Amino acid sequence: MQPLPPKTENSEPPQEIRYLALGDSYTIGEGEKREYSYPEQVKRILEVEDWAFSNTQILAKTGWTSGELLEATLNQGLKKERFDFVSLLIGVNNQYRGESPQTFHTDLKDLLDLCRTLVDGNTKRVAVLSIPDWGVTPFGQNGPQEVDRIAAEIDRFNQIIERETLKRGMAFLEITESYRSKGGLSGHLVADGLHPNKYIYSDWARALAPIMKTGILNDTDQKKPDEK
Repeated sequence: MQPLPPKTENSEPPQEIRYLALGDSYTIGEGEKREYSYPEQVKRILEVEDWAFSNTQILAKTGWTSGELLEATLNQGLKKERFDFVSLLIGVNNQYRGESPQTFHTDLKDLLDLCRTLVDGNTKRVAVLSIPDWGVTPFGQNGPQEVDRIAAEIDRFNQIIERETLKRGMAFLEITESYRSKGGLSGHLVADGLHPNKYIYSDWARALAPIMKTGILNDTDQKKPDEK
């Protein structure tokens, strides 16, 4: 199935949307029911507005680094598929494991190029979320790394994400600062004291929904997938 053609704000809501969410534990909603993950919540937000989804596919796993996500896309032959919208949230495990920003940078560029291919070059149909700061959580406060170090390294990774995302004309969704103010609160955590619960994912979904709408309805980027 090819992505839907550009539409105007006055068009009828598009039908049979294919949405792919790439990532790690934050994308699958570790510790929550799948229905409360942010990809599923953004789908429900748009369904209320009469959008119809033929498929919401999540390719993510707790603990994945950018390299492991990239390997999974290759193993599944994902490059042959096409979607109407793709979101990406990755990198926290690179930071946690002490991988270098340079390694992450290389992987990220490959992932973003893949995302561009998956939407047939319509880069307005790709959104990349910033990495949440896990140092604000109880696990982070009592964990193996200093919270100041966590924050500084995540900021460095997010700078790379923002720069490479905007360079390609994709949407960059900054969620880190708001997460720092509420991610460590007991009412916003699952039982492990590390991962966010449905209320945080709801915030992300509400921020992502208008980006998805705009990207699909008002896509003006007509570059071919192989254009750099």
